[in-house]
Amino acid sequence: IVDSIKLKVQAKMEDVTVKLENDVREIAALEVRNLIAGVTMKSSYTEVTLKLEDIVVTDLNPRTIHTKILSIIGGEAMTVQFVLFNLEETAEYNSDNMKIDVTMGCAKIIFMNWFVTSVLNFLDHFQSAQERIKEASKAAAEAAKQNVVAAYEQATRIKLNLKIKAPIILVPVHSESLEAIVIDLGNLKITNMINNIPVKNDHGPAVIDEMKVELSDVKLSKVVLHGHDERETVDASTSRFISPGEKSLLFLII
Repeated sequence: IVDSIKLKVQAKMEDVTVKLENDVREIAALEVRNLIAGVTMKSSYTEVTLKLEDIVVTDLNPRTIHTKILSIIGGEAMTVQFVLFNLEETAEYNSDNMKIDVTMGCAKIIFMNWFVTSVLNFLDHFQSAQERIKEASKAAAEAAKQNVVAAYEQATRIKLNLKIKAPIILVPVHSESLEAIVIDLGNLKITNMINNIPVKNDHGPAVIDEMKVELSDVKLSKVVLHGHDERETVDASTSRFISPGEKSLLFLII
């Protein structure tokens, strides 16, 4: 049986740059590179994909040597695949309602207090817009919460596979210093397994969603950076390693 494509849409945005500036100087630049989104609809499933190659935030203050506040180290910034299954069409080989795969690359973040302060001062001029954003964010968060509760109440089976390379955060002594503290938040991996447990009732089997959360390679280091560009190498003069951890979470779906 050939499952033909009913609808396929792809969109690509190659490069977008947004700059913030005031009457005195340019403050920051945000650049998004190669954003690709796609939707594929078949009778058995609907698939939504999103791929972001790179995102860069630049401090435009000429007095700092740490210009790239946010950048992606190796690989793509983010890849997302969301699949919504039609159980009537896929019942013979699939029991999940949906599948979510997310892979996030490693982001390098340089924390500079004056950069954060400059951006916040700039945003203070848009109080009404901030209030609307807060209200919209609150409403979206509440809607998402209700959707999650409804999904568990309806015993929706969601297959998760999240692989996140947590960000590396550099905190320099000051804007012209090569000495810094590096906080490497390691790797976060979240997977789950859904099982049916027979029970004596009229509602069918209970559904157990076992979620596994792994955190590894977390460390805190004192370093000296070499070079003034954002590809500098690092010498760790002292390091403190934090032990990785692993936890399993059980969710009972009635």
